[in-house]
Amino acid sequence: MIALFDIVSIDDETIRDGRSVFSKLDEIVQKGNLVNVVEHLETGSRKEIESKYREWTEVGGSEGLVVRNEQVGWFKIKPVHTIDCVVLGFSDSANDRKGMLHDLLVGLVRDDGSLQTMARVGGGFTDEERLKLLKKLKKMVVPSDYIEVSSAHVAYEMVKPDLVIEMK
Repeated sequence: MIALFDIVSIDDETIRDGRSVFSKLDEIVQKGNLVNVVEHLETGSRKEIESKYREWTEVGGSEGLVVRNEQVGWFKIKPVHTIDCVVLGFSDSANDRKGMLHDLLVGLVRDDGSLQTMARVGGGFTDEERLKLLKKLKKMVVPSDYIEVSSAHVAYEMVKPDLVIEMK
């Protein structure tokens, strides 16, 4: 199923305002099995936006809500999810950031106790956190036959999987 929500231009005419976009979409798209116009409504009420967010996202299972304001633009409102991950390895930065954490290799602990790599995390740290984390992780390095390479093409130093971080 494809749900349309915008028209960039049609017949060499740019359509800017939301009311005209949805009016034109409703006019040209017949409700069908494969293509529809995304469910939409016009409101100036924050309370109604909050109500629709709960209805469509929390109850209805939608990914989120797009709010369009002609003066300030579009906003996508999505729920925040977090997950606890174990730190499996790290890489050091290079050049002028040497001595600072570049990124982490994180994973999940399976029910049987085995580890599953999941992601690389390089953002969301202050410089102070990068310095402290690198210092802490260097003390946790363990020998490993497992090799994974960071985005900077440097092999991660693997650590004892004791440190847990929350990813958002």
